Amino acid sequence: MEIMELNKDRFNLQLVLATPSRDVIQIESPEKINKEILIDFKNHSRPVKLITMDKKQWVTKVIHFDNEFLFVRVPSELKSKIGTLILVEFPTVEGDYIIQTLVSQVKSPILCLQFQHPRKDTRYLLPSGTPLYYAKVNQDFPWLRDGNTFVVRTAGDGHVRGKNINIKETIAISLNDNTDSDGDIDISTIDMRKGKLDNISIGGCAFNADGEEITSGSLIYLTIELSDITDGSECAQLSLFAIICHSSGTENQHIYGARFLRRIMHEPLDRFFKKWLIISEIKQ
Repeated sequence: MEIMELNKDRFNLQLVLATPSRDVIQIESPEKINKEILIDFKNHSRPVKLITMDKKQWVTKVIHFDNEFLFVRVPSELKSKIGTLILVEFPTVEGDYIIQTLVSQVKSPILCLQFQHPRKDTRYLLPSGTPLYYAKVNQDFPWLRDGNTFVVRTAGDGHVRGKNINIKETIAISLNDNTDSDGDIDISTIDMRKGKLDNISIGGCAFNADGEEITSGSLIYLTIELSDITDGSECAQLSLFAIICHSSGTENQHIYGARFLRRIMHEPLDRFFKKWLIISEIKQ
């Protein structure tokens, strides 16, 4: 199939996988933190940690926040552009609260960060038995722990059976964030196992699979092909990395919840999903 490139996204793998191994609670606003703990942050007495794209960590203090923005003091050596992804860690004795943010404004000595909802997307229920193919990423892959590893997400469309959407992630090793380079490591050809897709959103999916359980926090690679629910004239193929968030089920049969490394912000796919019957709007 001939693919016409529409857009390309690129992000550092290690930043996505930088979540601490101990208790972590992903939230979309500091107001979700225990109120007694929150007082310390409001009074500027408790530090927060910023984790940047190059995996550097910076300790700073909260100046102010509301439902949409977080204002902190700019660490003296921090250089960041508007739109850059930064993780904010609120360390507490009961666990680390992690918030995803984007740099909104930089006006020294203040850094303005806009909260990003980690999982707040409409789930679309699929017909029973919709196939999904997956593989757990081998921990021995050398690029997995390389700080210069980037995930390259390319979105395009072709013209087989009408308009087709093709979104695929590959791996690139680079010393800098060159948004124009391609990913030269394609793991979509490795041995994939078959599962059944239950629901999907722009932020993740749930699926059923037989065999040994994949533990929470594991990196997997997914291939999903979907047809238009109305007449089948349009289809979408997704080949994406994801992280297992939770699992349930029996010893040899499991139901997994997985989040994509980054939400799929792609208008053609959004329109495609909206053709599907929306069963409910729930927060993942």
